[in-house]
Amino acid sequence: MTYVSPPLELPDPADLDLTRVDLQVFGVGHREASYEVRVFLNQPEADDSTASDAEHGYAGSFFVFGHGGCVGDAMHCHVPEDPPHRYDIRPRHKLSPQTRVVSITEAWRRLSSQAESTLSTTVALVAANAVEPDGARRQSAEDLLVFERLAVVSYA
Repeated sequence: MTYVSPPLELPDPADLDLTRVDLQVFGVGHREASYEVRVFLNQPEADDSTASDAEHGYAGSFFVFGHGGCVGDAMHCHVPEDPPHRYDIRPRHKLSPQTRVVSITEAWRRLSSQAESTLSTTVALVAANAVEPDGARRQSAEDLLVFERLAVVSYA
């Protein structure tokens, strides 16, 4: 499965004080199989067969350790939607969506060194290498990639 973002604003390449650029992925789901998410910049055609190299816009990856579905009683895997009470010190539900951060600094530098020096880019998130809890390779990563939103964050 591939998600292609609308154009995202990137930091200005003229800002010489920047030391790092991250892609933050919020609300990552992890209910089903484990899988890899590859990040490509300015490559809306990227898929799980696209080479993971600079020439193809590869920016990095992260891995999702899936839980393999629910095997408990009714409501066992239900994640509460309401925020916890402010005095509730219990840990979050184990299936609560997660946040992943991928450093895209080198890919951003490659983009900013190009003649057009674009200040926006599309981000392709590609789910690949899906594995079921029993270790069997999942034939399709379709419907695994679940997240809420993306953000590009830079640090000086």
